[in-house]
Amino acid sequence: MYHGGGGGGCCQFDSGPCGPAAPMPVQFSRNGGMYSYPSSGCSGGSGGVGGPFATNSSDSARQFGPLATELRRIFRELGPEGPRAQRISEAVQRSSDRDAAECIPLILDRLVDWSSGHALGIHALTGLLYKHPVPMVNCLTPQRVYDLFNPKADARPPAEFLYKFLGYKNSQGFSCQEDAEKLLKLLCRKEKVSVNDPKRIPPSVLRSCLVRIWFDIPSSRPTTAVLASCCCFWLADRNLGSEE
Repeated sequence: MYHGGGGGGCCQFDSGPCGPAAPMPVQFSRNGGMYSYPSSGCSGGSGGVGGPFATNSSDSARQFGPLATELRRIFRELGPEGPRAQRISEAVQRSSDRDAAECIPLILDRLVDWSSGHALGIHALTGLLYKHPVPMVNCLTPQRVYDLFNPKADARPPAEFLYKFLGYKNSQGFSCQEDAEKLLKLLCRKEKVSVNDPKRIPPSVLRSCLVRIWFDIPSSRPTTAVLASCCCFWLADRNLGSEE
């Protein structure tokens, strides 16, 4: 079942792993700290603007796989999110690892310019994480953490997705420190705070997400000095949110 982005909710599926240590199928090998994935790669897509999966010059000569074709059709449609989200879930369940490796970069390329359908995009990524965790780890590198968050969209769904993703990645023995560092830098940029003094970041959904990641995912934690400085300062903040 789909839980949409309205009212501050999170995009998620009712079934499947949802905690940091949740088990998922492991069918991969590691090479230099990265997953070795034998089929299609995860290079970035066209990054087109003007709506999700909008056709542009680089897309016109490209042959898309079945999942990408279906997602492009669904995202272009108008209408309630619920039925479209259900169709996305069904399409993901029919997809292969190769389909996922093609679609994940396409979705990430468009989230930052697609506030109206951002929740649907995160919903698709959540389904792909549950169904195809290996290509998700290959495609969602630390450098792409920024792409999950749209400044005009609710931050809770992508924050919840990132927490689940890093929980899986950590459970497979991979470091999440660089991913969490990207989130910290995003917070500093958003709040106009120096990266050298992150304790000045005010309470927010993203700060709560970062605290939760640091607390539950050991490999995500920064240096002891940074962790102690931020946590002590934030705990003393009178405006501390209930989530923290």
